[in-house]
Amino acid sequence: MYRKIKISFLITLFSIFGFCLPSQLKADEAVRFELIVRQRPALVDNYYEIRRDTVDIIVGQSVYSLIVNMSLDIKVEKADSQSVEFTNHLTTIGKTPYNFAERYKVEYNLPARVENIPGKNGSLYQLLISPRKLIEIDPEICPFKTGSDSQFKSSPSANFDFYFLPNSLADFNWNIIKGYLEADFVQFRDALGISLTNKIIYYLSPCPVNGVKWDKRFGYAIDPGRLRIFSLYSHDYISSEAILTNILILLRQWGYAPPFLVDGLAGYFEFSTFEIKKIKKRGEIPPLNKLMTSSGYYSADPQTAEIVAASFIKFLADNFGIGKLKKLYDKSDDLYLQKNMESIFGQPLDSLETAWNHYIDTVSIPRRLFDFYAGRAGALFKSDLQIEYYEEMLKLDSRRRDSIDTRKKLYMIYYQTGRYYEAEEGYRLLTQLDSSLPVYWQIIGNLNLIIGNQEAAWQAFDSVFALDTTYVSAKLLQAEILSLQGDTTGAIELAEKYYSYENSPPAKIEFLLLLGRLYQGKGENFDSTKAHRYFSDALAWCREMIKKVPNDPAYKFRAGLALIGMRDYSEADNFLELAWFTEKRAYFLGHILLERGKVNDMLGNRDEAVMFYQKCLANPSALRHHEYSRQYIDKPFTE
Repeated sequence: MYRKIKISFLITLFSIFGFCLPSQLKADEAVRFELIVRQRPALVDNYYEIRRDTVDIIVGQSVYSLIVNMSLDIKVEKADSQSVEFTNHLTTIGKTPYNFAERYKVEYNLPARVENIPGKNGSLYQLLISPRKLIEIDPEICPFKTGSDSQFKSSPSANFDFYFLPNSLADFNWNIIKGYLEADFVQFRDALGISLTNKIIYYLSPCPVNGVKWDKRFGYAIDPGRLRIFSLYSHDYISSEAILTNILILLRQWGYAPPFLVDGLAGYFEFSTFEIKKIKKRGEIPPLNKLMTSSGYYSADPQTAEIVAASFIKFLADNFGIGKLKKLYDKSDDLYLQKNMESIFGQPLDSLETAWNHYIDTVSIPRRLFDFYAGRAGALFKSDLQIEYYEEMLKLDSRRRDSIDTRKKLYMIYYQTGRYYEAEEGYRLLTQLDSSLPVYWQIIGNLNLIIGNQEAAWQAFDSVFALDTTYVSAKLLQAEILSLQGDTTGAIELAEKYYSYENSPPAKIEFLLLLGRLYQGKGENFDSTKAHRYFSDALAWCREMIKKVPNDPAYKFRAGLALIGMRDYSEADNFLELAWFTEKRAYFLGHILLERGKVNDMLGNRDEAVMFYQKCLANPSALRHHEYSRQYIDKPFTE
């Protein structure tokens, strides 16, 4: 079952990206290595283990890995049941890197050693690379490449060279990504007085590509030496956050420091001030001395550790100055972070921790920060965080205009994410707090139509038109209600009466699609010629608008609906698939899933059709879309 799902997913990916999927993909032979890093302080004879990890490398290929203060490029040349031949190129991170390269032939469970790797303050590191066993890697997990035969295309910005797959989600959202990452990069760079002479190479991949060792906690890989970042950007997960750029900058310019310090400083501009209050309220803040080393930090809950680090380091920077924090960074490694912290800040860690806890309890968060971070969450499509931050912001609103501003933002996200009842209640409140604007009543009507309250929807659309007769789309939606109630003649009369008054392209297209469906329906109003003309006109409008706004999924969706009306189901599904790929709004996503189910039924793909109907039911779709999905699961859709 798992394999079948993965193959289906990859076929979808390849069809969207325009690549060919091999008919049979065989598992690749690979070697699992264990990496162990030990540190010997200056004037001490003993080594202390700092970090251990594993990495899987396909035979004949290389993998980049970052561990403690060193970047590794390990390539497996040959492997059999007895031993492994591999090369290792090691480079320490920072402004004055140390390089080492060697070829090894090692039996399983025996280590290849790299000795006397220089670290901070005269310390030395030892690296052990031990092949553990032969394994198989499924090439279907992520078949895309980043080398000379890469399928990724590049688009530059002021400080980045972004790489993403053509027609991928990252391609469609590139301007949003660019704006967010550029703004945060400049803010962090200027705050720390750091400069880079080269651009950052930033990969936005739909899956974890081979060739790099991914951090499985958050889904990324960082290569300070080559100024590269690999992140995930897909419907299921987005890891391309600003903190990755900040980590890269610190490691590149300031060199290695323990992850508590690197992640904490990199997260200085994250919303840790609010998030740490939640963690403390739950009683989940771990003792700070447990997070000072790499092993302790990486064994803790990843999100908790990162937020704790960011909050505590921000507390130190704000209270003691960035100069002392830079001194701590320059001097510290895994063995001496706590000791150096106590020396530089002149207090035991327990005292610093007590002061920090008091800071958490007493610091106030201004309204503007909730507004800023809610907008920032929107750039990453994290609607749950947006809602949480706007709900908190609403508690701080003391002025009427602030309350209206917050509510407009909050209720729109309720609407877009499928929280229709809360949105409907909120917009009714706005008609009282703000004014009885026609746009509010239009949204109230839409929401009631979605939840199946046709009478309330009709009344809301009456209110729209009474306030502003230019809102002709209110009459379109009333015609839609008449059609749902079976009054096809009344729906046609109303739609044809007001169509000529509509100037908005989206609404004109919706008028045409509705009229096409009405004339295509069974009964006395059936007129295939008129139906085809309306659908053709709608499709022509959609094609024109797609040229003007290619990233808007709504016109691709409407083009798909027009093609369904014209009985071109294969081409319709192509447009619906593109719309599904970039659509985030719950109502439209549910409608797309329903229509894809109907199209696949007409194409004879019953299993796929049922899958789409089930996805529609799992989505917060319109009530009628759920009802249709249940109906078509029981009995296939037919014309």
